[in-house]
Amino acid sequence: MKKSPLPKDIDTTPLFPPAAERKAWKTVLQIPRNRKIALELIRMADRLLDEPVPALPASLFMEFIRNGNRRHYEIPYFGRRSNFAALVLAEVFEYQGKYLDKIADYLWEITAEHTWCLPAHCHMDKDPLPEPPAEIVDLFAAETGMTLAQTLNLLENELTAVSPNLVRTVRENMIRRVIEPILQKPFPFWWIQGRNNWTPWCCSNCLSTALCVLRDQPQKLRQVVAVVQEGIDNFIEKYPADGGGIEGPTYWAKSPGMMLHYLEQIRSWNGSPKIKPMAEYIIDAWMSPSFYAAFGDCPARVALPPAKGKDRKTRICAWSVPPWICCRFGERVGSDALVAVGVKAARDYPVGTLLRDLFGALAFFWWVPARGPALRRKKLAFYPQTQLMFLNEDGISMALKRGGAVPHHHSDVGQIILIWRDTPLLIDLGSTEYRRETFSEHRFENWRLNAEGHNVPQFNGIRQADSPPVEPDTMTVSETPDRVECRMDLTSAYPESAGVKSCIRRVTWDRKAKTIEICDSWKLKKRSGNTVRIPFYTSSPVVCRGEQWKIAGVPFRLENCTASVKRIALEDSAQNVFWGKSVNRIDVTTRSGAEGECRLIFAFQPDPDRKPRL
Repeated sequence: MKKSPLPKDIDTTPLFPPAAERKAWKTVLQIPRNRKIALELIRMADRLLDEPVPALPASLFMEFIRNGNRRHYEIPYFGRRSNFAALVLAEVFEYQGKYLDKIADYLWEITAEHTWCLPAHCHMDKDPLPEPPAEIVDLFAAETGMTLAQTLNLLENELTAVSPNLVRTVRENMIRRVIEPILQKPFPFWWIQGRNNWTPWCCSNCLSTALCVLRDQPQKLRQVVAVVQEGIDNFIEKYPADGGGIEGPTYWAKSPGMMLHYLEQIRSWNGSPKIKPMAEYIIDAWMSPSFYAAFGDCPARVALPPAKGKDRKTRICAWSVPPWICCRFGERVGSDALVAVGVKAARDYPVGTLLRDLFGALAFFWWVPARGPALRRKKLAFYPQTQLMFLNEDGISMALKRGGAVPHHHSDVGQIILIWRDTPLLIDLGSTEYRRETFSEHRFENWRLNAEGHNVPQFNGIRQADSPPVEPDTMTVSETPDRVECRMDLTSAYPESAGVKSCIRRVTWDRKAKTIEICDSWKLKKRSGNTVRIPFYTSSPVVCRGEQWKIAGVPFRLENCTASVKRIALEDSAQNVFWGKSVNRIDVTTRSGAEGECRLIFAFQPDPDRKPRL
């Protein structure tokens, strides 16, 4: 692998102006969208003045080892950091010293934490309160370092006036908890290898920390940059050549998106041809205003329905597309469509989401233009290495996945997501609540993660393997003026015990007839008496009258199979947020000899006058 050259002179000038530069901040707040969010942040900060800093007692830390629960500790942990970011931004906007003492309270507590690493990431043995020999730099230890770095970039002089010792303590903690650990040799953390989102996420935030606290130590800063640059090089090298997001669209913001944060801070743009498709993937994966292509550990929804008794507007939720990443990426790679997505995503962007990343919050104000170009989307996008296909045409949004055992994968080779005018017809249930078991040998005991929770065939009661291989050339897409056809060979996804000689899924969009046909065909070792079952999930109402089936009013018919529908309780806090307490499962079944096939055919009513959304 060719290493990227280090910049001759590393520029440590912060990307965003300090709070004392009032003219700059007054200018950026002239954009109505920015002014609206600033006022909301100020109101939030005013409330926080009378509230205590969220507590992080040892008993909550110990729960991960004791019972596998992550949420009870992580909610106040992230709450501390979000509240802190709100106070910092409010002080930047008002600049009257009103929030400085409360900011000091939060700095006092954050620097006193036993570790900045989450319990889920620092368990070294069965002791629920481990004492690592050195600080573990995980995603959020690095992110905490970044948050403090941006705070000092904005308000160091003002905080020094409150207490020089407080600022000195903050700097010492940033060095001890982030800089010193990553300068150990050999490098102690696996995330430098570039395998997934951890690499750019950690590297970007470690760089933020170093640019702040090593500004007057150029030699040591250069050592840090050499380390994190290696991680970024590894990440880009291992990323699929087609730019497809193997970890799903929500992790896109924390993988290519964090790579963007890194490149902007180091002020050296990588010339890899992968960068543009990496950036533009999100345009395709954001299927419709409310839905992502939620393969793997990806939250299914961009937007949630309005709460009962609330206004009718859709509530944007915490997994919204980051507008600053889209806009700056779009500028860097020359993609008007990406800038358009970013400007659109910035409308009514949730403040709570913004506060999870102080660097991102600042970039929101400085990188997102007031207006953007018109959004023009491709009707069809195919990612041959990642094995994804996206179709967006005539009100239909469809995503198909072959893939296999990649980071954050589910057992879902051949999965289909189908949306009609922002209404879900066939869904992927999406990610579950993260618990101790989620990233352990027990991961696929959860039916929502194994093939039972996905709309792929099962043979004689045997489902796909938990971690099937990614097989090259097993997904092809062909297009003519009249039709689009995707062929996926699912054969290698099944264990030997399933007796599958061949399993092919074909999905066809007939542009003239306005139909989508899902055809599954198979060859089995057992000559007779085979049973085939395919569970399709939907959050929409399902109606059957005789032979006529409908999902959300869209008719579909069955060929060579029968179907039944059952309400399925989800019993998962994350999926309850996306779908409510239950969804409908349509079990498509048939009996088969050594060979067979079955079809589902959806018929859509054309609406030429309807304007496309998103």
